[in-house]
Amino acid sequence: IAAAARRSPCDGADADAYRAYLSGQYRLTRPSAASARQALADFRRALDRDPTCARAYAAMANAYRTLVATADADPGDDFARAQALVDRALALDPQLPEAHLVRGRIAFWHDWDWPASEASFRRAIELNPSLADAHFGYAHLLRNIGRAQEARAQAREAMALDPMSPVINAIGGWFIAPPGEAAGYLDRALELDPDYWLALLMRGAMRAASGDTDRGFADLER
Repeated sequence: IAAAARRSPCDGADADAYRAYLSGQYRLTRPSAASARQALADFRRALDRDPTCARAYAAMANAYRTLVATADADPGDDFARAQALVDRALALDPQLPEAHLVRGRIAFWHDWDWPASEASFRRAIELNPSLADAHFGYAHLLRNIGRAQEARAQAREAMALDPMSPVINAIGGWFIAPPGEAAGYLDRALELDPDYWLALLMRGAMRAASGDTDRGFADLER
């Protein structure tokens, strides 16, 4: 909950703004082009009711990043939009963990600035140690720069904080487990969201590579 000095109506005083914000955040836990665009509409509704809602600006930035991650938008365009929204969020609330989280994701996904990305993820965790996505984003960075043991620890923390996230189960399980043992995490992700395309892609590739071609191709076709 935002500190009283930084509280805005979308933190709960305006129920409609708060519901719109929560709806958008839920949609981003099931990432696809359609859900990300629906989330953007939700966040715009929240901002129409509360232009001071720093969390909605940060969440919109994350939705634009999601569109790039699902290969449904131009990185040059949408990361620029995301950066402007993060800047707006931090101007409203310099201590907003979600804004530092998205800043870390921009530095990781777009700028390839590993030190800046790590600093932003660590700042987000410092401000809110219970922010699962911050631990998950940090795990992703650590895995990609070869710090596998630290990545596993951050991924486990993310899973403990948000065990109902299809994204964290699918990708976090890949960080934690050897390739042959990650199937259980993918199955869990697909229990939570049977249409999660990335989990289907990962499980299908894993099955096909192990010789289970019929089920692997079925996942990939799905």
